[in-house]
Amino acid sequence: MMLYQRQSGFTLVELMVALAIGTLITLGAGQLFLTTFQTFKKVDELSRKQETVVFASTVLVNEYRKGVTDYSLAETTGSPEECSVRDPNDAPVIGGLALYEGECNTDRLVSPAEGDNGQVLDGYHHFNIDFKRESGKFETLSFYVMQRDLAQEDFKGDQQYQVGTGDAIIAGGALSGVNGDILQGDSRTSNNLGSHAIPDPRSNPAHSNYAGYIESFKNLSDVVSTCESSVISNSSASKFYCNSNINNLNVEGLSGKVVVAENGVSLGQSGNSSVKDVAIVAGGAVNVNGSNSAGAEFEGVIWSAGSSNLSASGVNFQGSIVAGGAVTVNNASSITADWNAWDLLSLPGYEFSMAQQFNHLGTQINVAEENQ
Repeated sequence: MMLYQRQSGFTLVELMVALAIGTLITLGAGQLFLTTFQTFKKVDELSRKQETVVFASTVLVNEYRKGVTDYSLAETTGSPEECSVRDPNDAPVIGGLALYEGECNTDRLVSPAEGDNGQVLDGYHHFNIDFKRESGKFETLSFYVMQRDLAQEDFKGDQQYQVGTGDAIIAGGALSGVNGDILQGDSRTSNNLGSHAIPDPRSNPAHSNYAGYIESFKNLSDVVSTCESSVISNSSASKFYCNSNINNLNVEGLSGKVVVAENGVSLGQSGNSSVKDVAIVAGGAVNVNGSNSAGAEFEGVIWSAGSSNLSASGVNFQGSIVAGGAVTVNNASSITADWNAWDLLSLPGYEFSMAQQFNHLGTQINVAEENQ
């Protein structure tokens, strides 16, 4: 008797179904890979465009601020459909920028900035950096840069910023120890304005231009964080931030420095120790004490949310004091208004002239007083 063994396996239909499913999975995986690759390519292209624009703007901002001008825009060598920024020696700095109306136009890249009335603003430049996205969409990054040397010359040439003119002291509270004998030239004072009228370096809902100055300052990359007086006086750095109080800070060694504290600052000025171009900013009170300082100079600015006390006997003060509280002056030899030192406090985010802003505040105060 012959026995038959049953064969097991897939039928033709089952094989065709499996093949169809496998094909669909393979096609889906391929499509996913292709989509991912295309997306990566677009993101990479966009990143390159962004890097180009950021680098170009950074170079132009840094150079024009320092007075290094005469940058130009020309066709990229070997790529006539792109533009390159070139330095004053005609060397290419960065390429990959878009043509504007079919050409690389330097006057399009940089032009004199104009005010609301169309008047040219000396020392200010308007930049337009044109680029195209992968989709072909044309876009422009526009920004303004202050050429500091020219702007400063214009600023100092204005009569209202001459030494001995304007407010030497602006106080939210009372003012004592100042009389006409020690005020030099056309220097003047304003007091009892109320703390709400005085810009607070910590926060300023009423004075938005100054809002959060201390917070912005402490985040700068070149700021030294310390509350040690000896470190501040002896360091070669120029910017210092303290998250508390600074005590017994000797003014000798502070020339050209900006010292910012969350709370108060106390300074000592004795003998003939002088200081020039110094800025003291405090979220609390500022006290300058000392004796036997006849003939010594204190040239700079003091900006405090609290009171300020200038009690260095015999010192000649030249600069400006803005205090949210009372201001007391004891035995100073002379007081001369000078707004120029306020620009020591200019920093990213505060590109406007701090001197102009504080002088504008003083002008508003005096106008209000005249109208009372």
